Amino acid sequence: MQTDTNKYLYTTVIDFVEFRFVTKQPTNGFSIKRNTGFVYVEPVNEGAGGAATIFKVRFHDVTFWNDLERSIKKLKSLYELESEPVISTLEVSFDAYSKDSNFDELVEHATNFNTMLANPVSDNRRITFGVKNELILIHSKERLLTLLRRGGTICIGKQESDDESMRIYIKTIDKKKPIPQDHYRARIEITLRGNALPFSNLDDAKNYKFTELSRYFKFRQFKSYSTEGLTLIERTFAIIGERKRRYRKGVGARMYSLSTLAHTALNRIVYDNLRGMRSRLNTGRKRILR
Repeated sequence: MQTDTNKYLYTTVIDFVEFRFVTKQPTNGFSIKRNTGFVYVEPVNEGAGGAATIFKVRFHDVTFWNDLERSIKKLKSLYELESEPVISTLEVSFDAYSKDSNFDELVEHATNFNTMLANPVSDNRRITFGVKNELILIHSKERLLTLLRRGGTICIGKQESDDESMRIYIKTIDKKKPIPQDHYRARIEITLRGNALPFSNLDDAKNYKFTELSRYFKFRQFKSYSTEGLTLIERTFAIIGERKRRYRKGVGARMYSLSTLAHTALNRIVYDNLRGMRSRLNTGRKRILR
């Protein structure tokens, strides 16, 4: 099935930004949380008694860079740091909302995020329902639809360790609480750390052109003609849009499946949303594109 972008509203968001900082004197994460009001603080080199000097602090749902500046300024006013805090992880999400709040449409869209993704960051693909219940990704779109409908999350790469990783799922919970059905969305997110980080401080973040991330959110679609063979491909394969060498005897190599072409409409929506992120983050205004 083709993805009809007219059925959805789209937006890009920063899911979280994580900073790493070093205190001159040992302290513990609980006191930092209590004194700063930060929601997420994690000690990195925790020792006896819970004391540490290296910490990570994570800010979710970032809409305004100045909010982060105020938070970091508060941290520096309370604790003597070895150096300026640096950005250690960035997660950016592309969301599709069903205009009719249709859950099945969201499941189909999320499945197509996976099936038609042109540039996955890893061959390590799986679907999980939690740390204790991981499944190898089944190469059947019909099976994938079922697993996503049940609340599964597609993982591409290892989110906690790889420089680049991705996840695809239906977002129905926020901050561990259910959200209204009209806020459900099909989400694909890219998590960047290490050498993949596009910036390491807020000054650079403010001037960053988020369109540089569009390579992670490029999609294919099936060609418009319909044949019995193509219908079988649509129903069967969980991965078909990936850019990779495909060799054919006597023909040479091609990079994409012959049954697909670029999803120009969706790729343009992604690009336009990313293009507007710099101004939105500097002004606090959120934008949703059709």
